[in-house]
Amino acid sequence: MSHDAYEIEHPYVFDAGNGFKVKKVITRGWPACIFCSAKNELSSWPIWPEIQNRFQVVSPNMTQQKYSDGNMLVAQKMGLPSLLQQDLIISNSRIALAKKCVSYILQQIRQRCSDGTKSVWIPYTEILGQILPAQKGSDNRITKRMFSFLVIITLARAHLRGRLEYGDENLAIADIGNDLREVLSITQNLSGIPPFKIKIFKEVFLPLFKSKGGPDKSEDGEMEEKVTALTTRELCDFHKKTMNKTITTDSMKKTYLNEFLDNDLIDEVQSQLDKRQKIYFPLVDLDLDLKTSDSASKMATESNEKISLLSNMTPFDNFLQYPMIVVSKNCKNIPEHWLELQILALLKCRMGFDRFGLYNKNGEQVCMCRFIKEYFNEKRSNLIRYFSRPIFYSFSSKVFGDMIRLPITVEEGSS
Repeated sequence: MSHDAYEIEHPYVFDAGNGFKVKKVITRGWPACIFCSAKNELSSWPIWPEIQNRFQVVSPNMTQQKYSDGNMLVAQKMGLPSLLQQDLIISNSRIALAKKCVSYILQQIRQRCSDGTKSVWIPYTEILGQILPAQKGSDNRITKRMFSFLVIITLARAHLRGRLEYGDENLAIADIGNDLREVLSITQNLSGIPPFKIKIFKEVFLPLFKSKGGPDKSEDGEMEEKVTALTTRELCDFHKKTMNKTITTDSMKKTYLNEFLDNDLIDEVQSQLDKRQKIYFPLVDLDLDLKTSDSASKMATESNEKISLLSNMTPFDNFLQYPMIVVSKNCKNIPEHWLELQILALLKCRMGFDRFGLYNKNGEQVCMCRFIKEYFNEKRSNLIRYFSRPIFYSFSSKVFGDMIRLPITVEEGSS
């Protein structure tokens, strides 16, 4: 049901009773549907790569608490008086209020997009474009999907955001601490990898890899692997030790490693010690705060505890999420003062107009320094924390050219 044009045409073959006939079907707009499967069988389907490319894929992260809450909800809806349900579950008045809120938001979005423009300024747009993976064709679709979500969320919250006057445009400014974070929460499980497989990656693959002191060597010490990596046998042995379950090397590869490879979580190289096998190493670390410990087993335990706490704290814990985006191999380092550089770039590229103004969420026009301070707020929300390889460096922009931070910034209160 997903396509790349507003209107598409395709033939439909049907049995008319006196033979097969063909009719043309025209689809207008952007129809949507939900594709569901309750079994872990999707990755073996030939059509699965196309489903991943066309759909927003999520894997429900079910827990015992959710099942218990589900039972209680069923009991309340089936066994309590309707008036009591209005108080305990949700009232008709709250449903009506929610519908009014949605209608208001849709009206605001339509007004801002009435002339076909998006009316949004995303300060980190170019950096985000460089950082996102760009190794295959589907990455472009994923990038477009992420930016679409970011525009929609920013427009829906435009009355709570600062704005930018740029010529005759009045643009809502995308936030990091809320808008980008919510987009990442929605899209980060783009692969739809089942939670139990991510569990193996976090509690078996990563801890075992971190426990290695370096590349493996031959018994005589004359040969050495090119990179620090794991064999399937090592993974099977550690899986048995950590999970208390035996798994064969063939099952390890077919069930887990192949899917990790397909979703760019790991990479493989030919072993130098045994040319008959390949060895594997991670491309991304899904742990944010994992501390170095004396044993890989202890590391796996700490990882599991932190993941559980993180899941309980987020409003998006219904779905398994990755903490950080895998940075594209071709991207440049992220500048520490990227927001200041982006504002200066806008000032540099004013094409024949003088109207330029930054406004905070209260509608007050502010100078650049105050805007930056309020944009990051006391929590110091920063673009860097959402991506791996958080390196600060000077910034070379494909659009604006080389940019460096000025030694003296605009003082508070100046225009």
